[in-house]
Amino acid sequence: MEQWRRLVDWMGRPEAIAGPEFEKMEYRRKHPEPVLKAVSEFCLRHTKEELYEEGQRRRISVTPINSVREFMESAHTKARQIFIEMEHPVIGKYLHYGPVPRLSETPGQVNRTAPLIGEHNEEIYCGELGFSKEDLIALTAAGAI
Repeated sequence: MEQWRRLVDWMGRPEAIAGPEFEKMEYRRKHPEPVLKAVSEFCLRHTKEELYEEGQRRRISVTPINSVREFMESAHTKARQIFIEMEHPVIGKYLHYGPVPRLSETPGQVNRTAPLIGEHNEEIYCGELGFSKEDLIALTAAGAI
């Protein structure tokens, strides 16, 4: 109820939704039209960033619905270093999702890109599974791997 009151106050107490009956979520659910109209008109007067920042300041649960590009370029995403630049042997430099969670005493790391197809075959088949190099060559020639 407090968030609703803070939202209505922020919106300038539009008459259509300022009545005490609208403080009850059940009533708002049964009468969504005036709520949607008032909130839509209010939102159209502000940018997504303005709504988010002011909503946070007023302790109202609002968050933007971002495109992938907007998310990747947001100040928050950049400040948290969510994406890190990596070098891939085929595609070159690209942004890779960084380690999560970010712990101060044991920070995670991303040390390499995804392997290429077959890149670790010798390490796995010969090193881990005990195949000979000749077995690996035969399996590759037969199209099994």
